[in-house]
Amino acid sequence: MENPLEQPAPEDPIERIHTLARDLAYGITNGLWGTRIYARVMTNGRELWLDTSQINSELDKYLQNKWNHQQLSVDMLFSFGYVSMYEKEDRSEYLLTQKAFALLE
Repeated sequence: MENPLEQPAPEDPIERIHTLARDLAYGITNGLWGTRIYARVMTNGRELWLDTSQINSELDKYLQNKWNHQQLSVDMLFSFGYVSMYEKEDRSEYLLTQKAFALLE
C-alpha cells in the first residue's frame, strides 16, 4: 500500500471522515503512533489530539502536515463507528475500531 499519509486531504466532507480514519489506522499499524488518542477542545475552539503513548509522536506532525490541525472532530469519527471511547481516570480516550482498520484492506 502506498503511504496514504502523503496524499492530500480530500475536500468532500464524508470522504474526509473515511480518510482520517484510514490514516489513523495506517499510522497505528505502522508504529508511527500509539493506539490511544486523547482529544480535548482548546480555548480557541480547536481540538487538540494527543497520542497518549508518546509525548512527541508523529500524530501531531501528521495532523499538521495533512490537515493543518483542521481535522474533523473525534466525535465525528465516533459517530461513524471508527473509534470507541472509554473513560480513563479523569478523561476520555479513544481507540480505533476494527471498522477503521478495515479501510486499509
